[in-house]
Amino acid sequence: MNDKGVAEDYFFDTFLMLTAYSPYKGSLGRYYDWAAGSRPGTLQDWKWAMDRVFEKGIQLDGLEAAVEQVSGDLKDPGKRVNVYLTLPFPDPQSKDFGDFDGDGTVKNLESLDTRKALIRWYVDTMTARFEQQKYKHLRLSGFYWLQKDLDTTVAGEQESVKYASEYLRERGLRLGWTPWFGAREKGNGQRLGFDFSAIQPDHYSDESSTMARVEETADIAYANEAGVEVEFDQRMIDLPRYRQAFYNYLITGVKKQFMNDALIAYYQDVYALYDLYHSEFPAAKQMYKDIYKFAKGTFIAPTGNFAGRVVDGDGNGIAGATLTDRGGTVVTTDVYGKFEIKELYATQNAFVVEKPGMQGREVKVDIRDRQTVYRDIALQNAGEGPDKAVPDYAITLPSKLATMDIGAVWSPGIIDRNDIAQKRAEAVFTSSDPGVIEVLPEGKIRSVQAGTAVLRAQVGPFEAESVAVEVAPWTSHRLKGTEAPLQINKGFDSPVLRDPLQGGTQYVVKEGSTVKIAHKYNSGNDLWMVFDHAGANKLYGMKEWRLSPNVNKDASPDLARSSVMLWPDVSDWVGPYIVGANQNGNGNGQDFTGGNHNYDGGENSSATGRTVQYNVWVDGKEPKDGKVISGKKVKVEVVNRIQGFNTKEQDGSGREILQETVTYEVEGGKVQVHTEIQPLEDITLYRYYGLQSVNGAWNHEIRYYAGETEVARGEAGKYSDSGMKSEHPDVDKYWLSSAVQDGSQHQLLVSLDRHYGLGQLQYLADDQPVAFTQAYGKSYFLQVFNKSAVLKKGAKVAWRGQYHFFSTPVQERTIKLLSNFGNGYAVPEEEASYQWEVIGDAAQKVSESGSRIRIKGVKEGTATIKAIITYNGKPQTLESTVQVGDNRQVDTSELQQLLDEAKMLLQQTGNEYRKEKGHLAEASIHIMRKLKQEGFTQANVDEATAQLKEAIAIFKKATQTTAP
Repeated sequence: MNDKGVAEDYFFDTFLMLTAYSPYKGSLGRYYDWAAGSRPGTLQDWKWAMDRVFEKGIQLDGLEAAVEQVSGDLKDPGKRVNVYLTLPFPDPQSKDFGDFDGDGTVKNLESLDTRKALIRWYVDTMTARFEQQKYKHLRLSGFYWLQKDLDTTVAGEQESVKYASEYLRERGLRLGWTPWFGAREKGNGQRLGFDFSAIQPDHYSDESSTMARVEETADIAYANEAGVEVEFDQRMIDLPRYRQAFYNYLITGVKKQFMNDALIAYYQDVYALYDLYHSEFPAAKQMYKDIYKFAKGTFIAPTGNFAGRVVDGDGNGIAGATLTDRGGTVVTTDVYGKFEIKELYATQNAFVVEKPGMQGREVKVDIRDRQTVYRDIALQNAGEGPDKAVPDYAITLPSKLATMDIGAVWSPGIIDRNDIAQKRAEAVFTSSDPGVIEVLPEGKIRSVQAGTAVLRAQVGPFEAESVAVEVAPWTSHRLKGTEAPLQINKGFDSPVLRDPLQGGTQYVVKEGSTVKIAHKYNSGNDLWMVFDHAGANKLYGMKEWRLSPNVNKDASPDLARSSVMLWPDVSDWVGPYIVGANQNGNGNGQDFTGGNHNYDGGENSSATGRTVQYNVWVDGKEPKDGKVISGKKVKVEVVNRIQGFNTKEQDGSGREILQETVTYEVEGGKVQVHTEIQPLEDITLYRYYGLQSVNGAWNHEIRYYAGETEVARGEAGKYSDSGMKSEHPDVDKYWLSSAVQDGSQHQLLVSLDRHYGLGQLQYLADDQPVAFTQAYGKSYFLQVFNKSAVLKKGAKVAWRGQYHFFSTPVQERTIKLLSNFGNGYAVPEEEASYQWEVIGDAAQKVSESGSRIRIKGVKEGTATIKAIITYNGKPQTLESTVQVGDNRQVDTSELQQLLDEAKMLLQQTGNEYRKEKGHLAEASIHIMRKLKQEGFTQANVDEATAQLKEAIAIFKKATQTTAP
């Protein structure tokens, strides 16, 4: 695309729709037991991946719209691009996969025939769904095998690949693979059955690797008729290591000729190309252009020169010494020991330096584009020990980033790498370009104007290893995080806690065992709470939380529209038991039963609990299956039977020793829970939590309260607790918050009634916490521990509590100072000092650390955030104003009308206006994306409304249409 956003040429011709992870935590690749929180993939995970790629407006729909726009710019209306869909790994470790073919049996993927049937079903289903979309510009060309290695020692794994490839060929499709560098079979893609493969060098992600990794990958690929994957992301804009790693791929593509002679895959994270194109830095825009040139086979690799001498320990030149690079090219020194090597690739180069009668050595030198770097290479006489080590001088700079601000003054130094004490040496410095960097009389250097110069140093008879220094203005500074208004942190006075049913009603639909309850969650979404059988024991209860976009004031009754997962079925919310029968036990040791705990945690392990029955009422009436109804209160009553640790049996014949009746009353985001426990015989309850939470979507911070008094806080992904019962006996709540997402935070307030039943904690020892959080991401109330509850048959006990799921605008915000040079590189944070100040009483500082400050809003008004960054002795002061509070009811009605109008215009306008349609679609997406990022405040909504209104007006003028 040119600077005006108009396409001038095609970039790529094939696109992989990569789905690598499932929110249900089942692995879409091979399951590894060391991966925390993971499990073998199941049908639930595969179906999520299948649905994801067909979500409206994104994924394939987004690609279709992009090709429509570009082909319109290029006057090529028939353009089609190739699409590959992800084929998850059929893992033989998944022994309870699910019923994918509808025959009523849960499949065990240990069977190769079952895995083949799964592959066939998946390919058929995805192909049919793709064809149903009738895409104009997309051609389904095949599937991508997700697992990045292949274990030939696992029976049937290679056969699965072979079967998938053969079945796809029967359908005129192909199977592709991108093995990682550590895969033993990375070079054997064709032999294993893949139609094509592109090997990942993994150089970009492995900081210990050099360009030699990419070269080795290219050699393996060439020898095996495979391709190479080029890897990059946004970090190459402001971090030198990643920028050099990126160019190492391109340079190797030229050097090893895979730029033009091999299949090339490009991994760009999510937004790398977008960010390069839109960056303010010329170097980033150049990288965008260089990727395009590489894709077209016209990229010219940057080169530089290396010159110097090979000398002895006294600094005398050695004639006839050789420098041999890794490719075997040899350069010999002249009678003065001098050498010059031109047109070296601009990356790290290595040479073995040798001379008969002297100790050879390897030297590495970093070559810079269009620069000559210098050094003397000293060799030690053969037979001499470490006490006779020759000097190895190098220039040191006061910053790890070799970039100077214009007018900066530095004091370079010299060290001898072979000197253990690393004493600084005296030197005479010179610059290859005094117009860029000049050397001052006292030996300091001063930058004069933007450009690059090589700094050289003479230490007696030796020339030290030179260094290329870039000069770029230090002019890019901004405070990120002050753009959107900051809401007042109202804590327990939040209106949603007083009125949980935002929007006035909720909508409910029951479809088989699944009950979906929808209510207005925040300005941009409804929250769908889903009840169903879940967990290892398939007990009935809360299973999923989903967000469905909705900018209207009230909840939508359309419960069939698209939604995204907020948090899936991962673990139990109403706790398991460590409970045993007082008589006739089988001798098993203490262990949890019920909840999400089956016999031994295995995939096919027997259950230790079962749901006997469940009932659902909406405002006192039972809902009809498949019919959406409205109501203010939904009641779900579940009866479960639970075995004891000493009555459970591996074969599933364990004896049930208690019955629990769990009652949920759902009113918007508030879920009242009451649990009654009835012993079916005499039992002892040793440990019991009851009220607990899975913190995945609320995983940033936890605070513990006694009433409204905070007693402790911590990170939600680390261990923390409320303090011992003896210290804080009145703890009755914990509050979980997510990080900022789309301008808001997900909140979960969990409360235990401390005046009722087990919640009075008469069975909890004083040396135990009332509430605690484990590092694996769950929080608990501890109702029974270290004071066992001996319960007679029929003697009921109970507890009650509450979950409150709600969303708030950002109430605490981290503001970051971003500081870059004109070449895009970021100032090294550890080399700068920062001073922060919050001016005004509308906001307060929560904490600060380096380039970040965290603030919270406390009253209506404005606050000024002042930051001073000092780097290399030069301070820069920034100020930015934050608006705190916005009490107006956000009105999105006009915006929604405009979105509907834009949609109708796009649908009803002919393809002769495809360019104009593309611009309107892009404008709509950009406006809504920005609004979600900055938050649905009235000011932001008004701005989005004005922008969309202008985009529609431009579209109408260009197409000469009227509003539909």
